[in-house]
Amino acid sequence: MKKRIISTICGAGVLLCGILQPFAASAGYAEETGLIYELNEHDLYGRAVCITGLREDAPRDLVIPAEIGGYPVISVESGAFQNAKLDSVEIAEGVEEVLPNAFAGSTIRSVTFPASVHTIAVGVCGGCKSLTELHIAGGITEIEGRAFQDCDALTELHLPESISVIGNGAFADCDALTNVILPENVTEVQAQAFSRCGALRSVQFLNPECIISNVTGTVSNGTGSNYRVYYQGWIVGAAGSSAESYAEKAGWQFAETGTQIRGDVSGDYAIGANDAQLALTAFTDQLAGNPVSLSEAAMQAADADLDGKLSAADAQDILVYYTENTLSGMETDWSAGSAGSRFPTA
Repeated sequence: MKKRIISTICGAGVLLCGILQPFAASAGYAEETGLIYELNEHDLYGRAVCITGLREDAPRDLVIPAEIGGYPVISVESGAFQNAKLDSVEIAEGVEEVLPNAFAGSTIRSVTFPASVHTIAVGVCGGCKSLTELHIAGGITEIEGRAFQDCDALTELHLPESISVIGNGAFADCDALTNVILPENVTEVQAQAFSRCGALRSVQFLNPECIISNVTGTVSNGTGSNYRVYYQGWIVGAAGSSAESYAEKAGWQFAETGTQIRGDVSGDYAIGANDAQLALTAFTDQLAGNPVSLSEAAMQAADADLDGKLSAADAQDILVYYTENTLSGMETDWSAGSAGSRFPTA
């Protein structure tokens, strides 16, 4: 009898779920979880479970266990929960593969991937528009193409140190994503990885030699009416790094790691009314002889008029910059606009 090989092809590599021999493979479901599965012969485990779907009466908070009926669960098959109505999914340590599009288009708000998975597959959570919590365990090394594309509600991304590759369009069209820090072990960020992320303010590269696709839209907010890709946020990295080189080629703003941009007192790579309030509070604390809670970098960011000291004028300048750029859409920089000479260049 022919061996059954479950695989997903990514580039030139083949990731094997396992070599399963259909000894008269039996299908079933787990009463307590509502999971539908196949039980097959496996070269390493004897018999092993592959999750293929979900019963309609399954709980919306789903736990995929390490074992069912005493047999190891080794995989979640392609499209197993595609478009399913779920709230959360927790995958137990020991599950080895979650195959492409497994949760694509589902209603999940939270998902946890264990270290045993190693690679997060193509499109695994693509189009999960309610996803707000993404938990990726240390030990996972690669996030493949479009894995989390179009996850509109995802605001934060916390990647483990083990991640080395972020694939094509992995987080494209994540409209709520704001600030991203890529760990030092990330060696490659492929084309369109953070493309068309409308709220994105910064992407920080901790690896100064990270290979970043030269496609302008690898990091972007969107495409304008003139079909030109644009990005109003910042690329952050070490001086002389590949991040700085990418920013220069793309025409994006670059900030050196450890610094804060002018007027951004809070350090979130967005200048707002809260930054003006922080600057004003620091100034009034100084006047009253009270300790100032801002770091040295934040104090420098608060000195909007570059005169070397804090004043009420700095807070006013930050507020004007915010209202003209964000509220009025005038795209004023620090050296021009209606505030004129109140925004001198460095």
